[in-house]
Amino acid sequence: MQNKFSICIPRVEYNITKNKVYTVLNKYNFGKIKNVILIPNHKKKCKVVYVYYKYLNNNDFVNKIKEKMLNGENIKIIYNKGEPWFWKLVMNKNG
Repeated sequence: MQNKFSICIPRVEYNITKNKVYTVLNKYNFGKIKNVILIPNHKKKCKVVYVYYKYLNNNDFVNKIKEKMLNGENIKIIYNKGEPWFWKLVMNKNG
């Protein structure tokens, strides 16, 4: 397991809740979420989300995701299969 990893979702809609973020990210099984912080961005009419992990799972899928993020790439995950709508995840460089 790897410690002290956090991600940022730079833009989610205002109606997105902490519970929704937990539910979506837990489906991807990246690891154990420690905390989720949502910050309103009134200018852009959205929220910025910071997700802090207690630990990441140690498997090929998670290791590839982490490697891409460490290299500055963003990851897209689907949060609404009906549309499908996605969020971009980037590594939180301040966390």
